[in-house]
Amino acid sequence: MTHRRPAAATLAALTVATGALAGCTGGPAPPEKEGANVDTVVESETRRQVEQRAGQIASLVGEDLKVIGVTSVPCTGKAGESSDASYWTGGTYQLFLPARQHAGTLARLREQWLRDGYTIGTYQTADDGRADKLEATAPDRFTVSVTSTTPPTALALSVTSPCRLSPTPLF
Repeated sequence: MTHRRPAAATLAALTVATGALAGCTGGPAPPEKEGANVDTVVESETRRQVEQRAGQIASLVGEDLKVIGVTSVPCTGKAGESSDASYWTGGTYQLFLPARQHAGTLARLREQWLRDGYTIGTYQTADDGRADKLEATAPDRFTVSVTSTTPPTALALSVTSPCRLSPTPLF
């Protein structure tokens, strides 16, 4: 079985639309069923790491961060299997920024993330008729997504942890 997470943009859209991820399935597969190299981390520490990463991105952008929501949910495998101790944490945020600054901001983030060893998954600008969008995975397997909102009055930011094990059951 392979690890899988919902696309970061999907996570952001789902959080904005529903206001919470409590009922969401998906995410990385349960690590104990794979023998994968997975960290055991207290959920509050993972939440802190997600929030810290979002704050670092806001600092790079130079704008204040509006928190939409941060929550943890069980990792779920392809066959629907899960564990009461495996989880991933996702946070969604907004950075209010004029539309004319979106493409340049994403270009700066992309350059910084490449220097920091991130793998860029998606990078597109409005020049091609689609929304500005940048998705990347950090060396520590956290994923980040920055996308222009519709209308383009802000950048939607999503930060998602990899699947982790809690030392005690969470669900």
